[in-house]
Amino acid sequence: MAREFWLLVKDWKKEVVMDAIEIGFNGIFTPPEYIAQIRELARVKIISADPEADMILGTDVFELHLDEKNAGSTLKTSSSDAPVILYSDDWRVIPMENLLASRSNVIQHVRCYEEAELSLESLERGADGILLETSSVEEIRRVGQLITRGNTERVLFDTAQVTSISQVGVGDRVAVDFCSLLEDGRGVLVGNSSSFLFLVQNENVDNPYCDKRPFRVNAGGAHSYVRMPFDETKYLIELQTGMSVLTVDPNGESRSTLVGRSKMEKRSMLLINAKVGDRLGSILLQNAETIRLTKPGGESVSVTKIEPGDEILVQLDALSFGRHFGKRVKETIREK
Repeated sequence: MAREFWLLVKDWKKEVVMDAIEIGFNGIFTPPEYIAQIRELARVKIISADPEADMILGTDVFELHLDEKNAGSTLKTSSSDAPVILYSDDWRVIPMENLLASRSNVIQHVRCYEEAELSLESLERGADGILLETSSVEEIRRVGQLITRGNTERVLFDTAQVTSISQVGVGDRVAVDFCSLLEDGRGVLVGNSSSFLFLVQNENVDNPYCDKRPFRVNAGGAHSYVRMPFDETKYLIELQTGMSVLTVDPNGESRSTLVGRSKMEKRSMLLINAKVGDRLGSILLQNAETIRLTKPGGESVSVTKIEPGDEILVQLDALSFGRHFGKRVKETIREK
């Protein structure tokens, strides 16, 4: 799921709330008297004790104030799925790893960028969201940088050797058009197996056949796995407008990127097989010059130019893990 970025409003300052909404905060925690004013500004989730709020305090979301006496407790509420906002005057007494391990939907109260960044990185996966308390537009904008980075991770690549390329007929291929322009080399992780994914680059390369489309990744067959934020996967056919996909550059720097639309069309397909040691993987991609994989140095290589023996970047997952509904599970699944 996407992380929550909420702003705590104690005193009404229109410019502060507007900045937060424009930057990408998706929730405003407010006293009841400001609800109408917020709703006049934009459509945003409102958290309040008022029954007219989108999330009602004490029913849909809960609060827990931590101190030295209860810092070791586990998080229990009347609803195990409801978000819990954690407050503490001294972060040093909070065993965040224990709290995050005890349940999901943890929203950490923070006062600055540094606290927000630390909260989102605790126990590797981090809190499920933050509640920022500040009246500083500058601090809101700093924390806003984490909204772009908030659903990211550092991807570690392996180098695979191409073993074969063959034409296999016509299939339904999916092109993903993002609501952002992607820089050179950035793409998505796609493959026939969730444990062996290829870095397919966006169409940001000059070619004699069509104009650049740096918002587009011609990603592969409809059945293919694609990496999403938070170590999840989906099938390419499942992607829809408004979803976010993990886009990655050749250095492994990733970010969550908004899907503008997904196009599925029948096209001639190529099957590309590759290996890393004894590990085998494959991908089905459209047979066209504009579709490109990634060499170890970051350079793009068109699928029409790839030859057996060429090296390309892939991301491997442990064979002891499989996927159910996109989430990693501890079991071995063989995919052919």
